[in-house]
Amino acid sequence: MNQVSLTFKECYEIFENQVFDGDPRVSKFCWLHFWDEEGNSRNHNCIACNLADQTSMIRDFLSSYEHIEEIEYGFLQYVLLLYLLDERLRFIYSAVFPGEDNKLKFKKENPIFDEIRVWANFFKHPKAFLFTHHPRYSEARTFRTTEDKTEFQVIMDFDFVKKYYHKSSKKDQLEELAGILANKRNIVVVIPNLVNFTNRVCESINSIIVTLTYSKEIIERLDSFSAISYYFDKEESD
Repeated sequence: MNQVSLTFKECYEIFENQVFDGDPRVSKFCWLHFWDEEGNSRNHNCIACNLADQTSMIRDFLSSYEHIEEIEYGFLQYVLLLYLLDERLRFIYSAVFPGEDNKLKFKKENPIFDEIRVWANFFKHPKAFLFTHHPRYSEARTFRTTEDKTEFQVIMDFDFVKKYYHKSSKKDQLEELAGILANKRNIVVVIPNLVNFTNRVCESINSIIVTLTYSKEIIERLDSFSAISYYFDKEESD
């Protein structure tokens, strides 16, 4: 395996250990099924399964680390899968905290998902990046230690990407970006330290699970639109 494969192997091990409950088939989002103080429930919560399915997709992708040999491909796929999880989580927050500024709450509590959105926007809407010649990709920790910074005309690190890809750009900003990138070569995109990035993703997921199981009020609100009572009793009887 090359260094990229080894990096994604490490990310896979972190994600599985921190997001799955000692069993690769059981995401910690499944805890949303179990709502009483003893951890028992006769309810089936569809949110639990839908979010668990999403984390399983991410884990399954990371588990293919032996076949991830290019950092651009690996990070693009990883970010877009995380972005799909982000969209689902934000929607759930809007349902669970309808009387609050749920968008601000989510951003404040989970800054890593804002970073994910920035990178996802970059991949979805590359803008003037399409006018560059054979740009390179480098992981932050590798870039700091092995790359000669002087050989690059433009270094597109997270601060650069956030400036131009965080939201829809106005005309003057699009023109500014085109002036920086158009017809340039020796461009490098510096993606995050993927081990640190994955640890932060896992910490945020676990924090969200705690938030969604924290109070009886939140549980009842979830229950009102996403749970079938005595679902497991029926499965057992079948």
